[in-house]
Amino acid sequence: MNSLDLFILIPIIAGFTFGLFKGLVKELTSLAAVVLGIYGAKFFSPWLVNVLVKSFDFSVKTAQPTAYFLLFIVIVVGLLFLSRIVDKVFESMSLGGLNKFFGGLFGALKYALILSVLINVFNVVDDKFSIINPTTKSASFAYKPVLELGPALWEEAKSYNTDKSKADEQLVD
Repeated sequence: MNSLDLFILIPIIAGFTFGLFKGLVKELTSLAAVVLGIYGAKFFSPWLVNVLVKSFDFSVKTAQPTAYFLLFIVIVVGLLFLSRIVDKVFESMSLGGLNKFFGGLFGALKYALILSVLINVFNVVDDKFSIINPTTKSASFAYKPVLELGPALWEEAKSYNTDKSKADEQLVD
């Protein structure tokens, strides 16, 4: 194990620890809350802009960011509140331990994916300036798997989308 392994493994262990404390339900919900908050705010903000302009004498210029912000906050807070309820249900069903364990795994995977993206971006710079010795990279046991994680998941997501499109075309025919 070299210093590069430590640089990679410490954040992944931290992600596992954070996920362990939060649990899978809260980990997934926090991720979903941000994504759904953005999409929900984008989708429903024109309606709320209309309401703000007509009912509260907002100008369109101030109503647009206000509507987006309010909807984003309401969606995120609503989903986080829902996650607390689901988390309590899991606890009452004695599934809290599984929830925490899988939360740790999800947290570690999330941090590993973030590191994969950062390492892939860093490699573009490193190819030009040789910041990290190639021997250090090849001696590291964590570098290559984490490096390949992001691109592998991206390819899997693209193939899933292609497979789904083909299945949709077959349904139409």
